[in-house]
Amino acid sequence: MATIKYAIWKELVDINERSIADGRNRNIDIAKLRRELESLGYEVNDVKFPVVFTMDHNDVEARVGFSAGNLPMFYIDMPYTDYNNLNSIPWGDE
Repeated sequence: MATIKYAIWKELVDINERSIADGRNRNIDIAKLRRELESLGYEVNDVKFPVVFTMDHNDVEARVGFSAGNLPMFYIDMPYTDYNNLNSIPWGDE
């Protein structure tokens, strides 16, 4: 059975802050994402952000694309340890 990785809000904020602090190429404006989600009626702490894209980047990190419903996909560069520690849920046929 396949699994889908995802982040909850707190994890997303923490990973994004580390990405910025480490000077990685891709990170997001977390305040803007919060505003956009809240304008759509979402409580950010109730949202799960599924991983919809991954690739190795610079041989030392993962570039990870997250979905946020109808909003455009967004990317965060993170160390493999952060990627490996994301939550996951089973998906598909058993």
